[in-house]
Amino acid sequence: MRITLIVGVVTVTAVTAPSASAEIIDGANWADEVVEYSANIQNYDGFLMDEDMEWWLLKEPDCDVNENGYAWDPVDQDTVAGWRTTDAGEYVVMYWEHGLLDRSGDDLSIILYGGPFADAEVSASVDGVVYRLIGTIGGGTPGYLREETLDFAGLFDTCVHYVQVLRVASGPQTGMFFDAFGGDVYWGDFDGDCDIDLYDFASLQVCFSGDGGGIWGRACAPGDFDRDDDIDGDDWASFADEFTGPVQ
Repeated sequence: MRITLIVGVVTVTAVTAPSASAEIIDGANWADEVVEYSANIQNYDGFLMDEDMEWWLLKEPDCDVNENGYAWDPVDQDTVAGWRTTDAGEYVVMYWEHGLLDRSGDDLSIILYGGPFADAEVSASVDGVVYRLIGTIGGGTPGYLREETLDFAGLFDTCVHYVQVLRVASGPQTGMFFDAFGGDVYWGDFDGDCDIDLYDFASLQVCFSGDGGGIWGRACAPGDFDRDDDIDGDDWASFADEFTGPVQ
């Protein structure tokens, strides 16, 4: 369905750049914040994660510097976080300001490595209070990164903002370390409320750069529908096609 957006019907008291943090990098929606974790969450070398080190789990994958799929080369970074041979019950909770939609197919991607007997449950939540199990992550080859994808499977009728990974295995070779958490971008949803409405239209106007004009900060990234590093007439047309109005 195509709609016509008429600027004259929108009253905007103060149009400023959209404020969402929007960790949208290379077309993926990476987690914005680590909101909660158990006491023994650490990097592979055993340094406990604290407020200053939560960035280990944020944004795009970054531990495999030489990009060969193996995380323990001398040039690689120990910018992962997880658990070693402690008891079951360790956990991390990730947060997305721009929520993840429950679409057909895989909705969540986790980049990690772990021991052969590792096992964890992955749950998702709209509000950070009620979680629903969406799948499990099993063991692998230590040091070798892999991508685990999970499907929300129609469990949610609005955006998922929280994902919890809970350790259920204990004992030797059950360690698990995470590099990044990501999902699909809901293009056009500048304010992260899982619709494309007039508030997003106001942001589109602010972020409009024209052909070849670039992206004016990460908060404008949801407007680059065709991923060509600008927000131009093509993106404007896509926005009109995807316009939903408020759905919550």
